[in-house]
Amino acid sequence: MPKRFYIGYDSGTMGTKVAIYTIEGELVADAYREHEILYPKPGWAEMEAEQFYRVAADGIKECLDYAGEKGVVLGLENHGGITARAEDHLAICDAVGEHPWFGVNLDTGNYRTNPYEELAMAAPRSVNVQVKVEVADESGNSEPTDLAKIRDILIQANYKGWVALEYEAKEDPLVAIPRYIKQLQELFA
Repeated sequence: MPKRFYIGYDSGTMGTKVAIYTIEGELVADAYREHEILYPKPGWAEMEAEQFYRVAADGIKECLDYAGEKGVVLGLENHGGITARAEDHLAICDAVGEHPWFGVNLDTGNYRTNPYEELAMAAPRSVNVQVKVEVADESGNSEPTDLAKIRDILIQANYKGWVALEYEAKEDPLVAIPRYIKQLQELFA
């Protein structure tokens, strides 16, 4: 069985750390970068967006050689924070640059403004896709995902990798998951 790894990213007030761990929790590669925090007024702490992109990208780049040696592709997920918008998510990817062991771990439910437009921007760089059955509308409210539109975005991007269902909706998963798996199988057949 192939060895599985996790990549972790943590940005705090002193610096940013990117690390690769085995599934058992053993640290196998890491990178740390100090960064400057601005204090514009009492109780506030800020960091320039470009600095966030740079320190995240530098840490990822430092871990990529180890990942490549192990045959692991690192995917940066659009999971909120500095990757909440496709523009910012892709700015980090641009700062990492082209690398055979790096891409986007695309979660279809995590972009919160114009989700289909943002998904289309990130899809060409995707190395893995996690489909959620709900997306956020322009007001931030949940609405059903247009699964056919997701399929069309992935086809347009010439995506050839795995498509996984990540189910987080309220409906009973024992009822909903088989139905969504069937829909996805039919759409991607």
